[in-house]
Amino acid sequence: MPDGDFKFIRTNSASLMNYTSTSGYQGLANQANALPRSSASTHMKVIRLEKRGSEKRGFVYYLVLGGGIRREVDVENAISSGELVVPAEFKTGNKTATNGSPSPADEIKKYKELLDSGAITQDEYNAKKKQLLGI
Repeated sequence: MPDGDFKFIRTNSASLMNYTSTSGYQGLANQANALPRSSASTHMKVIRLEKRGSEKRGFVYYLVLGGGIRREVDVENAISSGELVVPAEFKTGNKTATNGSPSPADEIKKYKELLDSGAITQDEYNAKKKQLLGI
């Protein structure tokens, strides 16, 4: 939201603390139910995952979070806006997390940076490069 509050992490719609608009203008209710910016960098426990919607209109997945007042998260929109950060080990297409070890090219690059910074000698770099390449 423009004031820094979260847009896609808000008070659970089933919570007694949820604010509903009596004037019919939903913008005020959305702002009142948003997670405040002071809650940034906090960790919350996931209580359950809910699937809302229909076949015709599509489905949206929500996380229900614990921690005092129950919160709900529109997962896809929260991730795309940066409100929700997915840890690297759970991101799709991450090869280093699946096999647990860096590739030989990554290791050679790391040793080249050490060589350039003067932390290792040329002989140490060449020996490690041969070892990693299996020469």
